[in-house]
Amino acid sequence: MPIHRGLVRQDICTEKSEPQATGGQCKTYTEWFVPGTEPEVGNQVAETKLPIRLRRPTNGLHMAYDPRLPGEGQAFEFFIQGVSSDATVEWNINGEEIITRGGEYLWPLQKGEHSVKARVWREGELLAEIPKTAFLVK
Repeated sequence: MPIHRGLVRQDICTEKSEPQATGGQCKTYTEWFVPGTEPEVGNQVAETKLPIRLRRPTNGLHMAYDPRLPGEGQAFEFFIQGVSSDATVEWNINGEEIITRGGEYLWPLQKGEHSVKARVWREGELLAEIPKTAFLVK
């Protein structure tokens, strides 16, 4: 495990994926730990729960629309961390509601000022409300 400035870097398994699709691997994220506090490496899913929060886009993000590429080929992935694949996410993008399963949504890039907020549900229970985040596509 690489060590940087006294911290240990480790990839953490967040949830098991379908074995047929990924060869039994799991989705991971990278975390830094004080030496000796990192979870044991193994085949088990880490018990660490990530807080539910919007990771992409960030507030004030500026993106560029490329006029040389076809519009249908330009997209940006919205991502909420800490959301399991069985959760329902109600995205509100510029006032339009879009419902997905899991915390990812591939948004077709459009020029202008935009905003996104979301609500996360599982089994009829509201787990989180993500406040409005503003971003710009030039």
